[in-house]
Amino acid sequence: MAGFKGALKQLEAVVGESDPSTPIPYFLKTSLPNINQAVSGDPNLGFPGGRLISLQGPESCGKTALATELMAEAQRRGGFSALADYEHAFHHGHATSLGLDCGQDAENWYYRKPSTAEEGFELIYKTMRNLRASELGITLPANTKANPTADAQFLRAAMARKDLTKMLPIAIMIDSIASMVQSEADIAYEDQNMKTKNMAKASFLSMELPRMCRDADITGSTIIALNQIRDNPGVMYGEKTTSPGGWAMKFYPSLRIVLRRVSKWFEEYSGDPSKPNHSDIIGDVVEMFVVKNKVARPFVKTRYIFRTAGPVGLDLAGTMLYNGKEAGVLGPVAGKTVILPDGTKTTFDKAWADCQTNPALTKAITDHVMSKTMPTVATADEVNAFVEADKSDPTSKE
Repeated sequence: MAGFKGALKQLEAVVGESDPSTPIPYFLKTSLPNINQAVSGDPNLGFPGGRLISLQGPESCGKTALATELMAEAQRRGGFSALADYEHAFHHGHATSLGLDCGQDAENWYYRKPSTAEEGFELIYKTMRNLRASELGITLPANTKANPTADAQFLRAAMARKDLTKMLPIAIMIDSIASMVQSEADIAYEDQNMKTKNMAKASFLSMELPRMCRDADITGSTIIALNQIRDNPGVMYGEKTTSPGGWAMKFYPSLRIVLRRVSKWFEEYSGDPSKPNHSDIIGDVVEMFVVKNKVARPFVKTRYIFRTAGPVGLDLAGTMLYNGKEAGVLGPVAGKTVILPDGTKTTFDKAWADCQTNPALTKAITDHVMSKTMPTVATADEVNAFVEADKSDPTSKE
């Protein structure tokens, strides 16, 4: 048999050369190395660029804070960030405290509050294409009725000759999928039943997300879509919650993350020795479950501290101390005694307070905990629960 010797050249002569595999152009890391490790397999990497990422979870679990850190990281690396705020609730002052440059005079920030889902997605497409065209110094052709994707085709041809890994990061957040309103929902709204309204969103996303994944790949843009959690009525076994948007939000993202609050974070851990038993709630202990991952191992879990009061945001020192105690690498699991990497015995709240004024101590604790612990792989029962939940139709149970 001659086999396929010479067949590749014949094939390329007929249908063109083989496309190269698209590399991950960059990674956007957060301030928490355990999160970076869970999503990329490396504490110094993080979330992949050029991909669609889904973050879903209950209210006040750090979804927006996590996405804001990714946008701020893109800016720090010379890139650009944008937000399609469907919830109309973004607080610029709070985002600034998380490191995002989002003032009126910021040149690497774009903010819009779309009225409809269609308007927001069209803005995102144009933002991705025009930002990358601006970096390349090219002018995109106008779309016409005869060629409605002229700009996308032109940019794809231009990007085919470029090294994506040398492009600047672009991070775009969608907040949130649950808050999107399709244009048809404003028409004869009272005549639509709940299932029709839910199906409209699922149908819209099924059509648009493949487009968005294509454009994210071509332009090397990171799309971070936030989503909420809904009860899944009638489910007796397995996962009892679902998320708006139907199956599309499960099929198309390269990285799908589910966040869950597992306990409260009290002020007794704030480091104030005068309030050792103070019970004010100042945050949450959140579990991050990577249920889908096309760039690293899926079904990985880790936990972090999300503070809702002084200081607000993801808490590096608290997260490392909590995970170190839970793993037994900072002294006994029970109690508040902490044994620091140098052997010093102290209390949890004292160690946290010292970290706020001593970056070297924070780094020492972080390096020690990360060297001794790894994100947990989910159990078979947890994996099966998500598999069974994905078999049901979420569009009728939102």
